[in-house]
Amino acid sequence: MINVNLTEIEVTEKLITKSKELGEVSPRVVIVQRTVINPSKSIKRLVRFALIVSAGNEKLLDGLIAECVSNDMSFYFVGSDINLQNDLNIEYLYFEAEIMPKQIS
Repeated sequence: MINVNLTEIEVTEKLITKSKELGEVSPRVVIVQRTVINPSKSIKRLVRFALIVSAGNEKLLDGLIAECVSNDMSFYFVGSDINLQNDLNIEYLYFEAEIMPKQIS
């Protein structure tokens, strides 16, 4: 990844904004995992985001993957899962990003 200067909030906002541009009515983002990368040498962490959207929207998925590629891989698509409980008809799209704390000025 080239860009590691994003915060968790910025990734969340980008995923929601792009989802709405691609026709999703009410996307939500949940952080499902945070992992410190090499804790003895770095304060970077790998964060996994779950974007919760309506199931079966290929245009949305293709658009988000294209956004990841054109965004210098600051966050990237890692997989998806469909919720089969209670016929909710929602899909979880998983993205990961390396997050590094920004300096306070």
